[in-house]
Amino acid sequence: MVIYLTCIGVLNVVAAAVLLGATNARFADGILRRWTRMIPIDTPYTHGPHGRLWIWWAVIGSSFFATVNLLASNWPPEAAEFIVIADVAWYGAFEFLAICGSLSGRFGSGMYVAHVLWVGQGGWGVYVLYGA
Repeated sequence: MVIYLTCIGVLNVVAAAVLLGATNARFADGILRRWTRMIPIDTPYTHGPHGRLWIWWAVIGSSFFATVNLLASNWPPEAAEFIVIADVAWYGAFEFLAICGSLSGRFGSGMYVAHVLWVGQGGWGVYVLYGA
């Protein structure tokens, strides 16, 4: 459980750093369109009037996940288990959103990477809870 919580915490630190970089529209276009193809390659990403707000929201959310998971890696097992359960629930919600995005047809082929991330991280959490 400690390894899972630490890894999830570190991954969220990295995610927050990447998202922080995405406050720059050119970098965000690179992440979302040119490098990962999360959005169609023929549709350049722009922040628009509200994009930076949503990016900062995601930075704060990832930072919170990082902090809670890293702190929980040192908690008693009963308390840490609650955080793993919460992680699995949140990754399930993220996967539902990724499924909706994939089915909408409005996103690029890179959307499939999100399925690997959410199912992988959530599945690992389920394994930590019930398989270890």
